[in-house]
Amino acid sequence: MYRATGAATCSRSTPSRSRFYAASRQAGGPINADITPDGSKLVVTLKGDQAVAIIDLATGEETRVATSRPVTHGVVITPDGRYAFVSNEAVGATRGTVDVIDIESGVLVASADLHYQPGGIGFWKMEGGGE
Repeated sequence: MYRATGAATCSRSTPSRSRFYAASRQAGGPINADITPDGSKLVVTLKGDQAVAIIDLATGEETRVATSRPVTHGVVITPDGRYAFVSNEAVGATRGTVDVIDIESGVLVASADLHYQPGGIGFWKMEGGGE
């Protein structure tokens, strides 16, 4: 089980042990998290830090990736584990966005402005092509 806490850490708990990974040392702290399908990486949004942390769960190594807006909120990882989609809240007249981050390279590869205030984000599978 993975859990982001207000104490600026992210914990991984198993029946036999607990390991802690530093996700943020700043006031923004972690807000949401998702894990890659293979269980190798944890992606944590750092609300207020304008960043996400990609944490290698085997080594504890953290990679920071800047996002397109300052209030980073939701995160979901694609079923193939390649990308993280991150929602960033609107601030005043500045629109919110959805950013796409390549998890392996730690690079922001795309961003799209949204008309409304984004919050959480998720994927679902649709079959049949809408026929």
